[in-house]
Amino acid sequence: MSQGKGFFEELTNPADGGKMLKAVFDHIRNYMMCGALMGLGVFIFKHGSMMTQIREIGWVTGPVIFLIGLILYPVNFVVFVRYLDEKKILKNTIFANFLFALMMFFVVIVVGDITHAILFQAIGGM
Repeated sequence: MSQGKGFFEELTNPADGGKMLKAVFDHIRNYMMCGALMGLGVFIFKHGSMMTQIREIGWVTGPVIFLIGLILYPVNFVVFVRYLDEKKILKNTIFANFLFALMMFFVVIVVGDITHAILFQAIGGM
């Protein structure tokens, strides 16, 4: 990255052959995959396993799949921040930490809402 360029200038820089823009979209795609895993885990937990005769296996496999998506979500973010740091695009680590904390806050809200809905629907309350 040449001196004086900001994030958006570097993002649209044709000299790198679109690698930076591809990295951004790759990470967005990875976030969607994490969300799909979390949604799949909730679905399997709620409806049970459809691959075996014992539907209750979904009570184990559903949370496992959900947790895999939940763990991969922050890992993807850390990899992206390190990529930006390696390319010398993200100069302010305080901003990176704030961005990470903000994203994790939203994840906790979404996960908490999903968990609340599942638990109360499963026990028949609220």
